[in-house]
Amino acid sequence: MIESDGALPSTPVQTIVEILRRSAARTPEAMALSFEGRETSYRALDELSNQVANGLVATGVRPASRIAILDKNSDIFFQILLGGAKARAVLVPINARLAPPEIAFAINDAQTEVLFVGDAFVEIIATIRDQLDTVRQIIVLNSIYPKWRDAQPRSDPGLPVSPDDVCVQLYTSGTTGYPKGVQLSHANFPLQAVDDWKAWSSDDVMLLAMPLFHIAGVGTGVLGLMAGLKTIVLREFVPSQALETIRRDRATITFLVPAMLLAMLAERNIEKIDLSSLRQVL
Repeated sequence: MIESDGALPSTPVQTIVEILRRSAARTPEAMALSFEGRETSYRALDELSNQVANGLVATGVRPASRIAILDKNSDIFFQILLGGAKARAVLVPINARLAPPEIAFAINDAQTEVLFVGDAFVEIIATIRDQLDTVRQIIVLNSIYPKWRDAQPRSDPGLPVSPDDVCVQLYTSGTTGYPKGVQLSHANFPLQAVDDWKAWSSDDVMLLAMPLFHIAGVGTGVLGLMAGLKTIVLREFVPSQALETIRRDRATITFLVPAMLLAMLAERNIEKIDLSSLRQVL
C-alpha cells in the first residue's frame, strides 16, 4: 500500500495513475469531475479508483488483464480507467454504437475478463452472453457496481506501474471489416504536453462531450485531469445541452468535431446564448 506524507515529488508524471496521487496531495478538495449534478473531488476520485483497483485485484485480475466497459459517458468511466491502471489492468472501452455481433467480437478479441455494463446495455449483453468466451464477471454499473466498489478498501494498492504498461485498448470503427484493437501505453498519453504548452490551468473548466470510447474523449479527459481542472462530462452530445452547459458552468475549453459545431450553430437563438467564457475549442 502507498502512504503519503503530503510531499509532492519533483519528477515528471509518467503514468496516468500518478496524476491522481499528485492532485489528491496538491489540491484534494478541487473538483475533478461533474456529471449530472454529481461532483467528485480529486481526493475522492483517487480513493474511488483505489477501491476499483483493489476490487479488481481481489477478483483475480492480473497485470495486462483486459477489463471492458460498455456504456455511454459518465464519471464512473474515469473511476474504472484509473482503477484499472492502478491494478495494472487494461481498460477496453466498447463503442456503444456497435451492433451486438460487433460488441461480442471486441469483447472476445480483447480477451476481456471483467465487463462493466451500463443499465441501458444489459439486455444487449444478455442476448450475447453465451458468446463471451473469456468474460468471468459482469458488473452492472447502476446497481451492482456501487456496492462492489464500496466494499473495497480505499488505500492505494501500490502496484508498480511502468510508462510502458498498456493501460487502454481502443477499437477502430470497423468500417472496412471487424474493429481492430489499438493499444495505448501510459507513455502514449502526452502527459508532459500540459506542462509544456501552459495552455490549460486548474482555473479552467472543460466540457467533455466526445464519446469516451474514442481517443478524443478519453485522451482529452486524461489531459484535463493532468491540468488539475474541472471536467463536466455529458452522457452524450446534445447540441442544446452542450450550449447550456457552457453558459451555465462557464466552460472555457472543449473538444468538438466539425459536425458537432455545425449542430450547435444551427440551434435556435444561439446568438442570445452567452458563450463568452469559452476560450479554446480543440
